[in-house]
Amino acid sequence: MRVAEALIENVAASKRKQIAAISTGMGSLQTLGTTIGFGSAYQYRSSKAALNMAMSILAKEVEPQGISVLIFSPGWVQTDMGGPNAALTPEQSIAGMRKVLEGNPMELTGKFLSYDGSTWPW
Repeated sequence: MRVAEALIENVAASKRKQIAAISTGMGSLQTLGTTIGFGSAYQYRSSKAALNMAMSILAKEVEPQGISVLIFSPGWVQTDMGGPNAALTPEQSIAGMRKVLEGNPMELTGKFLSYDGSTWPW
């Protein structure tokens, strides 16, 4: 949030006028019952839910300035955290997010999307 606040004028002056935050499906309140596990990850889930809320508020606040705020779940990615059995390589996740970001920024604002553009319930 502090980074977004510090750079908001730069974003406003940019061509795309877009902020993208990386969250996780584990930060979704509506899918809580389907994502239990992973040691329940209380702190991780709580911090991502807080990120989702902060970005949702920011999206409403800066929309009149033509600034878009998008929340992404990168998917289950083969990283140190995701492990070697994860469904996606980092390259697949990033390529998907880049493709989504090619869309109209204002049509994306306030949405919580997966790397492939599908909507996550928030």
